Amino acid sequence: MQAQAHWQTDVLAGWALGTAVGYVSTTFNTPLFVQILPRGLTVGFSKRF
Repeated sequence: MQAQAHWQTDVLAGWALGTAVGYVSTTFNTPLFVQILPRGLTVGFSKRF
């Protein structure tokens, strides 16, 4: 990265992505989860009976 600093587009993209994920996770009726792990990605579905 140039000058050891964040680009303005990186900050705006992170803000937009975080806002979108937060909004969807609070309004979506199906309980899905995504975990980003050091060696992979986990996607799951949670349901209580």
